[in-house]
Amino acid sequence: MKDDKNTHLQKEMPSKWKRLLKKRWFYPAVYLGVAAIVIASVLWIQMGSNVAEQENDTTAHNYDEEAIPTAQQQEVFVEPVLAKDVEVKTPFYDAKASAEEQESALVFYNNKYHQNQGVDYALKSGETFDVTAAMSGTVEKAEKDALLGYVVELKHSNGVTTVYQSLANANVKEGDKVEQGDVIGEAGKNSFNKDAGTHVHFEIRKDGIAVNPLEFFGKSSSAIPSVEEQQEQQEQQKQQEAQSEDMETDTDENEGEAKQKDTSRSMTNA
Repeated sequence: MKDDKNTHLQKEMPSKWKRLLKKRWFYPAVYLGVAAIVIASVLWIQMGSNVAEQENDTTAHNYDEEAIPTAQQQEVFVEPVLAKDVEVKTPFYDAKASAEEQESALVFYNNKYHQNQGVDYALKSGETFDVTAAMSGTVEKAEKDALLGYVVELKHSNGVTTVYQSLANANVKEGDKVEQGDVIGEAGKNSFNKDAGTHVHFEIRKDGIAVNPLEFFGKSSSAIPSVEEQQEQQEQQKQQEAQSEDMETDTDENEGEAKQKDTSRSMTNA
């Protein structure tokens, strides 16, 4: 009896599979099922690799190390004084300035007038004050001069130096590294510019050529043009001035011709 039952089941199974295979939805269902299994396997493998990479990155990174900025902000020039009631005693002699401004920038010494190559700062009270580094740099000179008082020169990038004269003393020495705002000395008096009283004479130089400090406060050392660039700017300015003069001359000539024509017409009408 058992053998008859097994034989009967064996006959029924193929017939059921045949009927199932004849169903229209069978093969699409099988295809979708296989595709789902493959996709799930790929996603599982990718997730496993990402987790492994994250673990490796976490292991390799040292969170105790100090973060290093990728780009440091360029330092800009600031005035070499911190006192609030400071004033400009003698301005920089600017060839582009008015005659009155140029006259105020002259220093009288040894019966001669000298063009001021920097800016002289003083307190309204006439008292001394701390002189600070206008920009971080290296002390290139720190010595006492019989005419100028203590002189400190700082070397910066891009061929730029800052000069501090008429100091009563110097808190730095040659070779020192100073940060912007560090006190390098106190304002004093000198024999070159006695009329300025207690003051500090401050210069910014590019390749040894003095520039107007007031034009570069708030700017970096790279903003100062080279000697060649300054010469080009001066030539361009001269050309612009010459063109302006030519335009004014042409305008005057045209106005003169117009007046002559009006006069001729008036005489003709008369």
